[in-house]
Amino acid sequence: MNVERYIASGKLEAYVLGELNEAEEQEVLRMAQEHPEIKEELNALEHTQEQLAFDCAITPPDSARAALFSQIGVDEAATNAESSLSTGSDSKALNPPSPKSTEKTTTTRMLPRWVPVSMAAAVTWIVLATGAALYFWQQWQQTEEDLQIASAQNVEIAQQYDRIQRTSQSLEQQVDILSDPSVQRIALQGLDIAPDAQAVVYWNTNAQSVFLNSAGLPQPGSNQQYQLWAIVDGKPVSAGVVPVDAGDDLLTMAQIANASAFAITLEPLGGSEAPTMEAMYVMGEV
Repeated sequence: MNVERYIASGKLEAYVLGELNEAEEQEVLRMAQEHPEIKEELNALEHTQEQLAFDCAITPPDSARAALFSQIGVDEAATNAESSLSTGSDSKALNPPSPKSTEKTTTTRMLPRWVPVSMAAAVTWIVLATGAALYFWQQWQQTEEDLQIASAQNVEIAQQYDRIQRTSQSLEQQVDILSDPSVQRIALQGLDIAPDAQAVVYWNTNAQSVFLNSAGLPQPGSNQQYQLWAIVDGKPVSAGVVPVDAGDDLLTMAQIANASAFAITLEPLGGSEAPTMEAMYVMGEV
């Protein structure tokens, strides 16, 4: 079994995306157990998918929690106020002040018996109506705030959906590229300047297209940039510079024909016309 060809077949990417049947999944797991290179590549792909899930995670805003507690506090205060005011009014209505003079007592006795009851009912109705109006006004205010929060959340969700959509399309494109039988996978190993450095070149020999994953390279210094070179007829040919913020992206580089090897050097920002040999970090033969 050619391990490099198996990795370049695209089955590992399809496994991570859940596009394989059960028999094919078992085959991938078996190959990963038997070949450390396959296991390492599979772990890297799963890590990328896991990182994508974390990046797209949605955290509720603090304002939503604050609004919830605020609403609870307002309702409780309004209820207490209504209860206290209503009790006081009823007490005053049912227990009028004791008369201080015979004249006042006589006047009070001349009032019809239904007058105090009617006044108490009127006061109670006014209190309840005022409390209800206050409650519904507060609910309307809260609804307005909730609508603003929901609108902001909808905008955030739409933006995250767009990011996920673009990432999904990028992954599908990578699967198409890596599953092409015309694509060769060339592993670039670290040299003396950086033994642990690594990168991978995917070269379509028919279309002469070159793709690069530079995630294994050390972080370049300020005003520095990596540059990919192809060795063609014994001479270095530039395949383009690597963006500083490339990350795990699969980069599309310049087209190359008849290459015998690929190498990456660290150059001044913008690249160089000729490679700086003492700053060559990785290299791999075709």
